[in-house]
Amino acid sequence: MKCTSCEAPLVSPKGVALTVCPFCHTDNSVKKQTAKSEGEAALREEFLKRGEKLYQDKQVLRAVIGDYFATDKKMLKGLRLAVDDGIAIKIAELLSHSVSEQKMRLSAIVSYFADDYLMDKSHVAAVIRVLAFGAGISDEVLEGITQGADDNGKQITKPLTSLPTAPIAVNPQVIHHQPQTQLPRIGDNYYFGGYNWRILDMKGNKVLLLSEDILEQREYHLHLNGSVDIIWRHCTLRQYLNGEFLNKFSQSDKNRISRGWIANPDNLWYGTKGGCDTTDKVFILSLEEVDRYLGDSGDYVNKRRKEYSGKWIEHDKGAILQNNYDKDRVVMYNGSACWWWLRSPGNLSTRAAYVTDDGYVYVDGLYVSAESGGVRPALWLNL
Repeated sequence: MKCTSCEAPLVSPKGVALTVCPFCHTDNSVKKQTAKSEGEAALREEFLKRGEKLYQDKQVLRAVIGDYFATDKKMLKGLRLAVDDGIAIKIAELLSHSVSEQKMRLSAIVSYFADDYLMDKSHVAAVIRVLAFGAGISDEVLEGITQGADDNGKQITKPLTSLPTAPIAVNPQVIHHQPQTQLPRIGDNYYFGGYNWRILDMKGNKVLLLSEDILEQREYHLHLNGSVDIIWRHCTLRQYLNGEFLNKFSQSDKNRISRGWIANPDNLWYGTKGGCDTTDKVFILSLEEVDRYLGDSGDYVNKRRKEYSGKWIEHDKGAILQNNYDKDRVVMYNGSACWWWLRSPGNLSTRAAYVTDDGYVYVDGLYVSAESGGVRPALWLNL
């Protein structure tokens, strides 16, 4: 057996197997630590077999985690997100550091992870503890991770789950230079990165912004062969917003945009799959969010289907959400009202939901490659 830290052979001059490395003094004992779950113990065993290479290979580590934490969906999501973000590699690199250095750096990792992904700090601490335990971090350090994540860390939670208590104002006051003594409020307009945004929600020191107008027109998914099955995770609009569009901001502005955990639930009216959740810096609203943040009627979530009585009466009954808040969903592009995309699937996996130029929400959607629709980016911004 080799040391999990420096890979030196764990054998004394007399051929006796060792647990404490004589070179870097890392304790490689499994028994010294107490696993809180079978998954933790199994991950530790795998690390002892494979060493740091296990944490350096994201694909292999994701597979191992999937095997051992399949029944704990919440933990599984957090672990995979940490692996994808390179946190597992950072933890493995701590093995050669002192206990005090490990405590300091793991505490920083927990804070970073919770803040940047808008997650509950106690849950983040549990995720980091699993990876740290698997790598052989000592009990002394592990206890510090748990103790440092008390209820005070819950001021930042997942985005897009809690709702504002009142409808968004139709004509909010534009804020170009916010005085430090005056905090922005839900419903205000906020000038950032060269665009006017509307504040939809606030979480701790972050605000959820939605562009006040349509910024451009694009396909939901650029595909030359007509209709195609697609979800938000794989569509070209998501790639564009988190690539080319994001890069239009200055570096200082980009540093203020927080990467958040974006929920992609199934279409509640038709059952069309929304795919897995994503972590994005820039996104567009879902069906749940457009109904909640732009009207707060609950009509979509409560399945109160609406029948469109206008010129397109051939549409199936109940395909459209229409209520007293339609005017709050009307937005402009080049001086005229224009329809705009939502990221939720429509009644088929080849369609995505959208909002019409009249502010009606088409829950059944439009074919993703049919034509260019309005784009209203949304993002979480650090104040």
